[in-house]
Amino acid sequence: MAGDPEIVSFVTPLPSGSTSYFVDFPSYFATEPLVTTSLQNDTTSEIVPYILSNVSTSGFYINFGGALSNDDYNLNVSAQVIGSHSIGDAADSYVPGQYNGTTLGVLATKIYDEEIGFHTSGSARTTEIGLLANWLEGHLGELNNLIYTQFSGYNPEGFNLEEQSIIRELYLSEYNRKAHRRVLRGIDGSDGSPDFQVIREGDSMIQKSNKNVTAKSYREAYLDSQERVKTLVYAYNLYGARPNQVSGGDAPTSGQSPSVDAYYN
Repeated sequence: MAGDPEIVSFVTPLPSGSTSYFVDFPSYFATEPLVTTSLQNDTTSEIVPYILSNVSTSGFYINFGGALSNDDYNLNVSAQVIGSHSIGDAADSYVPGQYNGTTLGVLATKIYDEEIGFHTSGSARTTEIGLLANWLEGHLGELNNLIYTQFSGYNPEGFNLEEQSIIRELYLSEYNRKAHRRVLRGIDGSDGSPDFQVIREGDSMIQKSNKNVTAKSYREAYLDSQERVKTLVYAYNLYGARPNQVSGGDAPTSGQSPSVDAYYN
């Protein structure tokens, strides 16, 4: 391999049975590039968490939480020298490879940057956005059950602001529920970390935050978010539902109102 590219995009297959792979760039970069990735498998909906490490001018490592279960995984990779193009200039376009420009990719980026945002740049942010986009796609069925729709894929047709607001709140509700559960594991000691509130030695004192208060706060945030989901779903179904049939004195005459005619067609 040789060259001095500014940006490359490619797809590489990942065989099953391992938790770590080294991915070679088709050409060497002059400096360490910014790498964005997305994992694709058309035979399963399983979400596999992963992180990137040791990015160099020749390639990088991808590390999974567990061994890949089959040989149908493909990694979509986009790598570029920072500053050579406009990637990252706009939050709406800075999303992992296969989500780039998709409805769920843009929504995942907005949710992460506006609601969570532990990382403001780099591969860690990219990985988090990819996982979030996967979560959104994987929970479209739950959204469909709540509002009687049939959305699917990363570019669901007719997926407007109203539907996006509901699945956004569904994610935040799940985020708070998981955070509450993690704190509870720390309280009962199941995470293996030592538990103490105050340590005193002479005039010195170390005081930890109260885990019970933290757990209660997450619990309240979860319940508030659940209540908001109910409110959004109720409003959507109330004002967005279309009657199957309108007859009698309430039925409009065809041609009387073009906007109504279009609504029922």
